[in-house]
Amino acid sequence: MLCRYLVTTNISVEDALKRYETERKKRVTQLMLKARKRTDTIYNQVPAKTQQWYKQLKQEQPKDVTDAISKIILGGLLH
Repeated sequence: MLCRYLVTTNISVEDALKRYETERKKRVTQLMLKARKRTDTIYNQVPAKTQQWYKQLKQEQPKDVTDAISKIILGGLLH
């Protein structure tokens, strides 16, 4: 969270903003790469892979899905 960087800086606001931006860019890059990979799976780039994903999705437990979403949220800048 940006607030954390601003509160903990002992150099300057500019330094805090640069540190925040660096961490944010790493996180966004990871999420974008994962989303692109998932898009290829969902939108039938490789039909067999898409069918396998849908088959697996039918067997997922609701808790597993919410745990995966929680993992993404907790891995973000608000941790």
